Amino acid sequence: MKYFFDNCVSPKVVEILKLAGAEEDGDELVHIQDVDVQGLDRSALDPIWMPIIAAQGWLAVTADHGILRKPHERGLLQRLRMMMVFLPKGYADLKRWPQMVFIVTHWPAIAKQGTGTRSASRIETATETLSSRADRTEPHVGPSAPYPTL
Repeated sequence: MKYFFDNCVSPKVVEILKLAGAEEDGDELVHIQDVDVQGLDRSALDPIWMPIIAAQGWLAVTADHGILRKPHERGLLQRLRMMMVFLPKGYADLKRWPQMVFIVTHWPAIAKQGTGTRSASRIETATETLSSRADRTEPHVGPSAPYPTL
C-alpha cells in the first residue's frame, strides 16, 4: 500500500516512520513535498491533491479536519470514495517530538487501514481530542461509519 501524507503532517515525521521500518513489508510512505506525480506539487491545495491521490489508490493521512467541514471538500471526498485517515484533533498543535511519538506509536493501527479489509467508500476519523501528552490518546482508526449525510 502507498500512504500519502499531506502538509498537515511534517515530512520529518514521515522520515522517522521510514527509519522505524514502516516500509519493510513493501509499503511506501510519500509526503506531498516528495511526491512525484504529474500535476501535483508540494503546495497543492486539498481539492487539487485529493483526486490525484484517489486515482492512484493511495491511502491519505492528514490532520486537516477542515476537509470534513468544507462542503465542497467533503463532497469531493465522498465522490472520490477516497481512503483517508484523519489524525486526532489537536495533533497539528503538538510540538514535533510528541507528533513523532504519536505517529510511531499508532502506526500499526493506521497502517491496518491500508490492508484492503475495508471499503474505500468509508472514512476513518479520529474522534478524540489529544491531551497534552500524545501517548495517552489513541486515534480512532478502527471500523468506520459511512460518510455523514450532507
